[in-house]
Amino acid sequence: MSFKVEGTPAGLGIERAQRRPLGTQFMQVFVFDDAASFERWCDTDPIRFQYPLLHGQVRRQGDDYFAAKG
Repeated sequence: MSFKVEGTPAGLGIERAQRRPLGTQFMQVFVFDDAASFERWCDTDPIRFQYPLLHGQVRRQGDDYFAAKG
């Protein structure tokens, strides 16, 4: 499981990639234009239980992004 978090012209972009059996890869891309929608996603994403440290890093990076946007 890997995440890429970066600011985009449309908002906070998050790319999540997960390797699957047989060499396949599952990818998702999210764009959040406000802190509230990002927080709702963080609070409901089941990945927070499977990878709590990684989830915490993504949450902090997103919170930092929205704090900097003021």
